[in-house]
Amino acid sequence: LVATAFGIAAVVVITQTQLAAVAAVQKEALEADTPGTLRLSALLPLRRAMAAGDAVLPLVARAGEDEQSVAKLWRAQVDLHGMRLDSVERTLASYPVPSDIPLVELLRGRAAFARYDDVAACRAYERAINLGPGRDALWHEAAEVLSTLGFEDRARTYLERLPKIGSRSEIAYYALAVQSVIANDEADASVQLLRGWKLRPLARERLVASPALWSVLRASENLGGMVSMASVSEPAFRSEATALAPIALPPGATARISGLYLGIEIGDRSLGIPGGAAVAGPNTPLVDAVAWSRREEEAAIADTLRLSELVRTPVALAQPAISKRLSRATEALASRARWDDVISLTEGLSASAENVPLDVIVLKGLALSRAKRTADAKRFLGEVVTSPAMARRTDPVAWYQLGELMASIELYGPAISMLEKADARLEYVSLDDRIRQLMMRQRLETAYRVHATKNFEIRFPDDVSPEGAARLGEVLEAELERLRKIIPLEKFESVRVNVLWWSDFRSTFTGTDHILGLYDGSIMLPFAGINRLDPGIVAIASHELAHAVLAQATNDRAPSWLQEGLAQRIEMVPFHRNAFNMYDDDRLIAIALLDSVLGGSVDPDMIGEAYIESQTLVRYLEAAHGRTGLQKLIAAFRAGANEEEAIGQLSGKSVAELDIAFRNWGRSTKTVFENPRPVDYTSSRDESIRFSRK
Repeated sequence: LVATAFGIAAVVVITQTQLAAVAAVQKEALEADTPGTLRLSALLPLRRAMAAGDAVLPLVARAGEDEQSVAKLWRAQVDLHGMRLDSVERTLASYPVPSDIPLVELLRGRAAFARYDDVAACRAYERAINLGPGRDALWHEAAEVLSTLGFEDRARTYLERLPKIGSRSEIAYYALAVQSVIANDEADASVQLLRGWKLRPLARERLVASPALWSVLRASENLGGMVSMASVSEPAFRSEATALAPIALPPGATARISGLYLGIEIGDRSLGIPGGAAVAGPNTPLVDAVAWSRREEEAAIADTLRLSELVRTPVALAQPAISKRLSRATEALASRARWDDVISLTEGLSASAENVPLDVIVLKGLALSRAKRTADAKRFLGEVVTSPAMARRTDPVAWYQLGELMASIELYGPAISMLEKADARLEYVSLDDRIRQLMMRQRLETAYRVHATKNFEIRFPDDVSPEGAARLGEVLEAELERLRKIIPLEKFESVRVNVLWWSDFRSTFTGTDHILGLYDGSIMLPFAGINRLDPGIVAIASHELAHAVLAQATNDRAPSWLQEGLAQRIEMVPFHRNAFNMYDDDRLIAIALLDSVLGGSVDPDMIGEAYIESQTLVRYLEAAHGRTGLQKLIAAFRAGANEEEAIGQLSGKSVAELDIAFRNWGRSTKTVFENPRPVDYTSSRDESIRFSRK
């Protein structure tokens, strides 16, 4: 037997004689009818029914009082999984407060958290912890719950216990790093982040998306050079403790390591062992965090065929393992914008089913919306909101997710009500700005005037003249024709264009002077009050229109770098900046990270760099493969290819190899990019058009 912790391995040899002696003692103990011994054999039918996800759990016969108590708590766990909180609380009410049974207090804590009862949850978790024995999984769960509920000091107390017992969970150290950032202790945050990284490296895209961890990474100079945003490859870390005491794996098993984390697979079964790299073989492959998650994603997608059979009856989702597999599969499909597959996998699941996970419900609604099945999405959401399962929910996060889903299909009134309901329960997060945005959207729907052209529905306030809106429509139609020669699209579906005053646009939607237009399914332009549509104004409209055209051309599957890069490329401006004229190699962002920076970074300087680099990358692709190459790339995304696959189809290279070729090209192309003379849409009759009534 091998025990390892932080690179220290101890080998204990047990002889066959000793094992036989131990087995004899165990058999004697089992056969002895010691008074007070709790025997759970009578509960075996119940446990099997729970594992099978049976809708009706069997009654327990021929069991003593203590065994019946265990059965009650097991049933309460099943009820909690199904969010039947009233039933859980009736069961727990039969036990005293406080109870001397840890599971009772743990269930009380989880039920209180599900109802967002912060004080009750905090007390129950602390009672469960005080009953012992100390377990890092319980401490970590309590810390997560208490942090979510705003008890940061108490959460940190439990997190700080984890290193003291040598916890091998990397999540604990990343959480401690976040807590240290909150406490303004940068030195400790850096130490904790490095500990977590060595246990199991976190993908760079996740570091970029976390404001706290990103600030630590910047302050610690990329963990002493271990992590670079410019490196074309994802960093991997092999611990010095790897293979200190290797063990032989059974036939057919495969293993891989990342930091001190060991993963073992046998067929379709997998086992993750934090700190297990010490027992890995010396030739065990080292896998970076992105490759690891991609492999898990592919496995989840491969599981969809079997899952579609299992979830035909929602009763199967009473099994937590199947429920988690369904969540992973739908999330993996959604990450690749495979909306039809999400719909197919969840087709038989009713919105009112007790055991369907909330994330699956949200992704099914989103899939119906993205697949343009708006009527089905509205009907499905109506069933969700009125279902008994949702009526029992008091979780403001669930209300927020449903509110956003309603907003995505323009149910603004119900969405606002749902977000207001969530906002009333969230003490540490304000949804005021988002609610104000949806109110403006609702106003655009009902209070703004409309001018329709062949391909656009232009909505404008009363103080903008109809002649000005009509002139904007003419220019948009002309620009659409120009863009369709660059971005192939057989049929363009009409797009809504909202014209706002700058003050409304800035205060409600952006909060900054640097964003001059928006596209989020409709185009938003702060053009109310402009005097004329000169080339600079048209460039803003063209940029947002390019987003709309590319979204339709790729079924909304284009990565952000292609969206932003191509939208800049087609702007009719005198010149564009060149990333190689501005940044050395160590300042360039890896192509693999551009999407994460554009979509999730909180660093405005880094976002600005990503915009410039995205436009430069599109220039390179055009230089290397021509305009037909860009069109081939667009077609690959439309067909459902991910970034790695689409780049491979275009160039025969991996994303990392393309990044190297991009940099080689850029070193000899350092001048600014000059553009052809822009089309000037202004005319003498514009002088007679009043774009604003003011």
